Amino acid sequence: MYVKHYEEFITSHGATLTFHPQEADILLVDTCATNQLKEDESLGLIKQHEAIAKEGSKVIVCGCLAGINPKRLQEHFKGEFFSPKNEKQLAQILCLDEEDAKLLTAFDPRGRFMGGDYTGASKKFRFLVRLCTLFHKIDHFFSLNWVPVFGKFLSCTQAANPYAYAISISQGCLGNCSFCVIPMAKGRTVSLPLALITDKIRIMVEKGVKKIILTSEDTGAYGSDIGISIIDLLKQIHKIPGDFELYIHYFDPRWLRLYGHELKVLLAQRRIQYLQLALQSGDNEILKRMKRAYLIDQVLPFIEDFRKSFPRLAMSTQIITGFPGETQAQFENSKSLLKKRLFDNVDVFAFSNRPGADTNTIPGHLEDKIIQERRRVLQRQWQWAKLFHLFSASA
Repeated sequence: MYVKHYEEFITSHGATLTFHPQEADILLVDTCATNQLKEDESLGLIKQHEAIAKEGSKVIVCGCLAGINPKRLQEHFKGEFFSPKNEKQLAQILCLDEEDAKLLTAFDPRGRFMGGDYTGASKKFRFLVRLCTLFHKIDHFFSLNWVPVFGKFLSCTQAANPYAYAISISQGCLGNCSFCVIPMAKGRTVSLPLALITDKIRIMVEKGVKKIILTSEDTGAYGSDIGISIIDLLKQIHKIPGDFELYIHYFDPRWLRLYGHELKVLLAQRRIQYLQLALQSGDNEILKRMKRAYLIDQVLPFIEDFRKSFPRLAMSTQIITGFPGETQAQFENSKSLLKKRLFDNVDVFAFSNRPGADTNTIPGHLEDKIIQERRRVLQRQWQWAKLFHLFSASA
């Protein structure tokens, strides 16, 4: 999302994009460091670009790694970099004046079409992405919603849909999760003006876009800094004429406590097709240690109600296994949560301690083999659950 904005900024000053990185004068490498795996992959990606860069070209690193773990970045990379909180440094790196730097602000409706080559990912993952992309291309011209389970499958995989347009409605997060370091990289929530977002969506819909993704690090926090709410934004988007669907990413479950009833009213209009709710654990004690600002019994009734009231709504969640102090019984609570079959997709992550996170001071860190085994257990369970959905939907 942000790299696209940087690309537009650079090309506005006379540069042109190339699909051959070995020919580029500027190589902009986006990074992620939300967990150890992503950080290692990002460092590998940087190394790949340094290896193919021609003599005299400039490799610039951006993204979360620059804000979360700059010390490790500098151990492996001697070039220039900037974090999401310091975007104006890009203008300085390119030797542009201060007036140009003002263009690099969060107050711009940043968006891009989804899809991508996922360079650096495993061959298996790239194959799955290409397969999803193929289905989305077919669906763009010939609806696959009539095929059992395909409607929800497509809703959950919009990241691979080259015809879906994602708009970043805010930057930063209001959460204080003990395992997360995203606020270190992107700060507290800064919302884009509502009118800019709705105008951008209206323009894209008029151009024929039928899939609009709302995204942020903390989508539900939208508007908290400017005196409005995510519900206000959604109501205005629903007033936009046209045949399009909405997909909401990164909606923290804590916002259900505040907006759950109003959200249900909007869901009843059937425009929202997908809702991502990262529960992270099915155990209340673990949620407290995670500082998630909700308990399971405070948000689960809303999710169960959504599932019952809107069977065609696709919902997904995330679970972290092996959080410090997690007992076998607490892990079983997460297993039991997934057995309810409330979600159409589940991403399971092994706990990864990050530099600067509060988990550095939490006792009871588990052995990596236990963490990974619990992750495998939930992944296997979810694979069986997906088969159950397939056959039950086909019956």
